[in-house]
Amino acid sequence: MSKKPIYDQSWRLLGYNDEKEDGSGTVYDSMFSVRGYVQPSYGNSSSVTDALFGYRGSIQQSFNGTLVGYDANFQVVGYYDPQTDCTYDATYQFVGHGNLLPWLISRG
Repeated sequence: MSKKPIYDQSWRLLGYNDEKEDGSGTVYDSMFSVRGYVQPSYGNSSSVTDALFGYRGSIQQSFNGTLVGYDANFQVVGYYDPQTDCTYDATYQFVGHGNLLPWLISRG
């Protein structure tokens, strides 16, 4: 199991993302406590759950390849641009490098 570190815009460690080839994964905080899980869903969508498997939101791929993160109320929490490998919040403010959408959704 290879955990990819998650950093904010100041390169501070926020946690780790353990993403598997099938699209599923686990999100950990900086102390390796489980924050949530990502499970592939229908089409271009994935469900995000907390450590107790409560539904927290979803991640959907848009037509241009950008991933959009939604909370449980289907409000946008952020965007991930795979071309630049950067994540932005709902107001397009830079959050950090890498796909931080599961972390953004699970922290809410």
